[in-house]
Amino acid sequence: MAQPLYLIANVGVVAGTGMVAARAIIKDTVILEDDPLVVIDTNITHVQWNQGQRSATFYADERNNTTRRIHSALRSVRWRDNRVAFRALSSGRVALNNAPARVTDANIVESNAFGFEDPSQNDRHWLVVYRNISRLNHSCVPNARVTDILTGTNANRNPNHTGRMKIIATKDIALGEEITIEYSKDPGFWLHSFNIRSPALQTHWNFVCNCIACTVGNRAFTDSAWAFARALETEIFLPDPVNQPFVFAQRIYSAEQFISTLEFYGFSDERLSRALIQCLCLVFLKLLTVKQVPSTGRSLQAGRRDGKDAQGGYRWAYHRRT
Repeated sequence: MAQPLYLIANVGVVAGTGMVAARAIIKDTVILEDDPLVVIDTNITHVQWNQGQRSATFYADERNNTTRRIHSALRSVRWRDNRVAFRALSSGRVALNNAPARVTDANIVESNAFGFEDPSQNDRHWLVVYRNISRLNHSCVPNARVTDILTGTNANRNPNHTGRMKIIATKDIALGEEITIEYSKDPGFWLHSFNIRSPALQTHWNFVCNCIACTVGNRAFTDSAWAFARALETEIFLPDPVNQPFVFAQRIYSAEQFISTLEFYGFSDERLSRALIQCLCLVFLKLLTVKQVPSTGRSLQAGRRDGKDAQGGYRWAYHRRT
């Protein structure tokens, strides 16, 4: 039997208990596939959950015993071992002494659950807590990502698979290095400054981020890098210019820089796919535009760069038409 690629540990991690690499892991390797400890039907549609304060209301109602969705889900868990593993997870919040179990359980779900929409169940929002994946700490510069959660429509019609999820490495991970993911599902979350990311993480997941990007010594550098990445992303998705191949060339260069940034910082997911597709579109449009440039005695051939000038800017190679 193959040895797992990870270890659950409380040393060498950014906070509490986390997951570290048991051996060197190559990028794009499936690190772990985990079935849920508990699956919770919130009885709230996915759209409603993502609008307003419905998520906060749900947890408040669970703590106040107004609703008992979490309690019902835990009672349906067949194996006592799963309930023990669930209650061993961090609750995130500091609970009062002798707090009712429902309060602690709601805190554990709020701090550790992953959400998904199940089209087979009227698009309701479900919450899933895992034995191992829920141990993963957040990082604003992660080295792994979660896959889509299997639902009733894509779990091979086997209800025992509902909620299953995988963790995939987005960078090479060294032996002993902590395996981290990005908690937020907002594709633009990483581009925010520390002053926006930190309170958002504290509000939604009840922790102060201490990842390498958020340490005092690195905040300024990271904020500067993210500001540059925001500018690149804005530039490459601007409306397409007309008959300006040199503009396309600059945007292609910006797209290449943006793609490199995504890969370097571990965001090899749909954001990378979107940037790659846009880069290919820009290349195609540039080539198409060059063919349509009217004859003026000189033509800019596909915006080809011809080295850098003395000021560090790119020279453009012009060639007379024959």
